[in-house]
Amino acid sequence: MASESAITQPNPRLASPLFGLFFSLLLATSQLTAQTSPGSEASWTLGETDCAIGSQDWKVCQSTSQFHSTPSGWQLDIKSGWGTKILATTPVSPSYIIDELQPSVWIKSSRSGIQLYARAVLPNTPDPREEGPVTILLAGPVGVAAPRWQKLDFADIRETLPKLLEQAVWKLRTRFDIRVDTSEAYIDSVVLNVYSGPGSNTVWIDDLNIDGAVPVNLNKVTNNVSNDTRYSVRQVAFQQLTGNPERRPALSRCNSNILEVRDQPFFVRIIQFNGEPFEMLRDLGFNTIELSQTATIQQLRQVETLDMWIVCPPPASAGVEPISSDFDRVLAWTLDSERWLNDMNQLTNRVREIRQSDFRENRPVVAFANTYMYDLAHVADIISTGFEPIGGSFILSQYSDWIQQRMQLAQNKMPFWATIQTEMPESIRQQTAAIAMTVPPLPLDASQIKFMAYEAIASGARGMRFVSRSRLDGGDPVSRLRRLTLQWLNSHLRHMEPWICGGAVVNRTESADRNQQLTTLSTPLGRLILIQRASQYEQWVAGDASVSTFRFSDPSMGTSEQPYHLSENGLMLLDSGREISGNEIQVENCGPLEAVVITNEPLVVNRMAETFLIAAGQSQSDLHLEITNQWLAIAQFVNEQLARMGQGNATASGLINDANNALRQAQSLVASGSSMTANRLLFLADQHLASARRNILDGSRSRFTSAVSSPLLSHVTLVPLHFDLTNRIDPGAWQPNGLAGGDFENLELMTSNQWENHRSTLNGFNTHVELATSRVVRGSSALLMKVEPHDQFGDDSLVDRTPLWIHSGPVPVRAGQLVRIHGWINVPQYIKGSLEGLRIADSIGGPELAERISLTSGWQEFSVYRCPAQDTQLRITFEMTGVGQAFIDEVQVNLIDLSGSTSATLQQPTATTEPAGQFQPARPRQSNSSVDPNIDF
Repeated sequence: MASESAITQPNPRLASPLFGLFFSLLLATSQLTAQTSPGSEASWTLGETDCAIGSQDWKVCQSTSQFHSTPSGWQLDIKSGWGTKILATTPVSPSYIIDELQPSVWIKSSRSGIQLYARAVLPNTPDPREEGPVTILLAGPVGVAAPRWQKLDFADIRETLPKLLEQAVWKLRTRFDIRVDTSEAYIDSVVLNVYSGPGSNTVWIDDLNIDGAVPVNLNKVTNNVSNDTRYSVRQVAFQQLTGNPERRPALSRCNSNILEVRDQPFFVRIIQFNGEPFEMLRDLGFNTIELSQTATIQQLRQVETLDMWIVCPPPASAGVEPISSDFDRVLAWTLDSERWLNDMNQLTNRVREIRQSDFRENRPVVAFANTYMYDLAHVADIISTGFEPIGGSFILSQYSDWIQQRMQLAQNKMPFWATIQTEMPESIRQQTAAIAMTVPPLPLDASQIKFMAYEAIASGARGMRFVSRSRLDGGDPVSRLRRLTLQWLNSHLRHMEPWICGGAVVNRTESADRNQQLTTLSTPLGRLILIQRASQYEQWVAGDASVSTFRFSDPSMGTSEQPYHLSENGLMLLDSGREISGNEIQVENCGPLEAVVITNEPLVVNRMAETFLIAAGQSQSDLHLEITNQWLAIAQFVNEQLARMGQGNATASGLINDANNALRQAQSLVASGSSMTANRLLFLADQHLASARRNILDGSRSRFTSAVSSPLLSHVTLVPLHFDLTNRIDPGAWQPNGLAGGDFENLELMTSNQWENHRSTLNGFNTHVELATSRVVRGSSALLMKVEPHDQFGDDSLVDRTPLWIHSGPVPVRAGQLVRIHGWINVPQYIKGSLEGLRIADSIGGPELAERISLTSGWQEFSVYRCPAQDTQLRITFEMTGVGQAFIDEVQVNLIDLSGSTSATLQQPTATTEPAGQFQPARPRQSNSSVDPNIDF
């Protein structure tokens, strides 16, 4: 069978005429199943796509209710984002490409744009990129939107298949000096591009026919493809690119773990592009824009005028034609690494093609990834890693440790970028809309984003990738607050660039208070010390540490060095004194996040002072004042809502009043020109407001086992909706447990209800699953999940990706039903190798709302509430992300219809379980297992 190779542009309407002409001759990849004869029943599978489709976003099945003429057709349910292609492919009996050959198929779709293709195989022409012969997609007719069946037939287009093949081959011959032999060419599959725009769509397919077919005997087809021939062809194909004497060094390059631009260290501040004016993004302090598609010439010229940079995918023609000097303002090429992870050889080949095509030598290639770190580090030049912890269960003060673990797995000294969250997770927004039918403003507070940025710096990151799903130029208050916050933070980061560009992260400076995190970055001209006064609560509220005098010692401080506070108004000389442990440095009016510079170089002090000069726009203090003003308005509004609902919080009210008084005084001082004096009052107002937000959240969460139990308790503006929901719940209306097998007493019951046990093929780890009797909540057994390192590896081995996970059986849930998932967890020893421990996720809330448990004291309850936006099958996933063991027992799923009912409180279930803390581990029995120690279900 012909091998799979490169890609094509399946829908010319989605690209420019030039790209449409070009892509019609590119090579295509498809995933084939068993061969079928023309006219026989097809078997459609997912081929190539650029829409990042997950396993839940593509479903194919036979349909007996929707068919054209046969007893059953095929139904494809697709959910996708932006892209150009989702290729559904089915094999057909190989048939020679002749004038009479006319594939056809009947389709029905509510959307237009479905296009038919035939995959041509040139058995006597070796593919310059892959093993095997060249394959080409030949474009056929495009369907229209219609609620009825329509026929897509190659007989309806102007050109015959041989003519389409001739046009494609002519392009190949004129573009490269390679031999293209069309003799014995045949088709071996039919392909449909079922992409019709972002969102959900259903396509029905029936009556695949191959008229005029002359069968091919593959045993007699000439095959002159060999490894040696393929290699020589590849060299000829790229001769025009690699042999070009006009190639120039890239403007950006990686020098060990430092990214340099024009031979100078460069700290990347990237913002994801959503259609905003480039000039506005520059004014917010970003120096790089991330595009999801290849930059246009207009965009490249615009960033050059603004002295900015772009990161984007390379042109799709990379590997076929050169990448010109027009792309000089591309800082790095991005890889859609997720789509290649299952075939690292293809990824390696693709990177080679990009490098060989590029006019600029050694331009970096960046991979966005959290797994397969070692493999990607030996293909890409930069790795961008991270996720969105704010609003979830991951402790934000461990984010730097998480990033460092990822890069330790890479085992490569290379620059890396860290993800910085700028919005609440989309899953929280979706859950709020499903439960409350409305979504209030959900801004992240400035201290949260700043704390995350400090964590990124502490990890050694050489860049920050600010992820953004929505436009920053909106006129709504949340967009304006986000703009102010990012502009304020970027201004602060610019002052620290001499250290964060290329400074070495050294050991953290000791502090008398264990809750304080101090990170030192060192350069030959001085040191930067970051002060983080953490509460371990920053993933929900940050900045509630008291404004007070802070002291710490620096043993390495020389007698000629001076400490300076990097304040919002400039460098301020600090008091210091010699102690036995080193020089003690004192920071007056220290907020929760501060920076100190230690240097004896006047040049450093003078150059940093220049960065505070404002040519236009607002100073950091002005921005900070406006941000605090908006958060005061949010706190007052939420507090008034709660008071009207009878849920007023006297402590929070007092804190908000104190914040108002401090802010008014700060505004008066700023107006009189005393900005430095106003700083303490401004920080004090921030602290009062953060404390008020935390007080409101803590008071509302008192009835729950976890801060992530309810999505309506992830943000202070959602708390009124939480209390509104409690008034709609009748505690006696919860339906009985709908999850079969969650008591882990009967393996046969579990398997018959589709419980699934999955293991990854990680080297160095053994996985183990059993129904164990050593620890139970009730009954005779509980589920035990265990991950152990091989004998030659230690218990501290880092885990690259989840080695063991279990899916529960499905539970049907209707839109508008509230779901309660409840169970018991026992993690007797700290789970090592991963900071996420045992991760409990569900198919409605997704990984962003997962519960994470690394250690328990005996049995610990977990309980989460979810609401689907549409009818679905709920499944719970238990993931052992590290080395250790966890026991799980008495998992239940209860449903209730969200309708008006008597007032009640949403709380932990009591009808089917005992109160928290009442269960004790059962005594060990003679046998540790009631089933085979490695069950598969």
